Amino acid sequence: MLKKIDAYILKNFIKNWSMSLIGFNVIFILSQIFRIIGYITQGDMTYKEALLYTLTIIPEMIMTVLPLSILLGGLITVNKMATTLEITALKTSGISFFRIVRYPLIFAFMVSLGGFWFYNNIVPISNKKSRELRYEKVYNNLKISQVKADVFLKGEGNYLYYIRIINGEKSSIDNMELVLFDNELKNIKKIIVAKKGYYDSKKNIWVLKDVVENNLENNETTFFNEKIYDIIKEKPADFLRDKIILKEAKLKNLRESANFIKRTGGDVSKLLVELNKRIAYPFATFVVSFLGLALGSRFVRGASAISLALSIILGYSYYVIQATLEALSIGGKINSLIGAWIPNILFLVIGIYFLNKAEY
Repeated sequence: MLKKIDAYILKNFIKNWSMSLIGFNVIFILSQIFRIIGYITQGDMTYKEALLYTLTIIPEMIMTVLPLSILLGGLITVNKMATTLEITALKTSGISFFRIVRYPLIFAFMVSLGGFWFYNNIVPISNKKSRELRYEKVYNNLKISQVKADVFLKGEGNYLYYIRIINGEKSSIDNMELVLFDNELKNIKKIIVAKKGYYDSKKNIWVLKDVVENNLENNETTFFNEKIYDIIKEKPADFLRDKIILKEAKLKNLRESANFIKRTGGDVSKLLVELNKRIAYPFATFVVSFLGLALGSRFVRGASAISLALSIILGYSYYVIQATLEALSIGGKINSLIGAWIPNILFLVIGIYFLNKAEY
């Protein structure tokens, strides 16, 4: 009998969650539709390109509303059962409320695991494609700034650049430091410092001047008036734009970039905030499921509307608290790891409190 009840509850929970997820995404797409129509009417995009652009923005929308959809899915499921007195009947027969919602909680945890994979594999790719479409079709007249100062950049190999000034128009640099790491990114093998340099576009090579090479493996220092460095694969344009676009970087890239920049004394606050968010945020789906399932059981006349409003307020409160702690983490006020997990811990405590209250 319990297996049939579990299957019935889980089936309704998945149905209500799916409908909530679709509903929220439709609302988000509608909020973007007029802008997309504008791209079409202005001739920036064809219908096919506009459709592709719409598809590329959906993955991030899904992750944004995933916790809220689980919260509402749980509330609707349990509230309907409470309305028909099914919850009361199950409790009267000796089944605890936690046992009633056990499988929806397990399902919410599985969704969190799936969300973790989706957030760190699919969303970065779709964000990159979305940006490329937008900039290629809509902002094709915008030019990259031709001069940039204090550039930190992770290279294609195991190295990290710091450039004081780069001039894209002249394809020249002033004061470059190039740090080469070993294959495990643990130890610095060589530090190359150059006062000047230029990029030969015909040969696709960098020529550095007044060079000092410090080989840390054998403690040797070598000086060059001028030297060609074919290990530098990046072109001037790569230094003039932000190489690390946080929303487009996968978890592995974020870790590597943070490791490189941290070892050379650079500011990694934004990288660490994004890195810890990528790990913590997907599990908000599991955390807020406690709230939805618990609040849905508190049915008295008119209480369903109150529970719905309370759930929405709590759901959006999560985003507000998360954004606030992100800002504090970037500002160095709190540790980024702690800042990323505080919303989950706080709302888990609140959820367990309401779940315990639902037992009575």
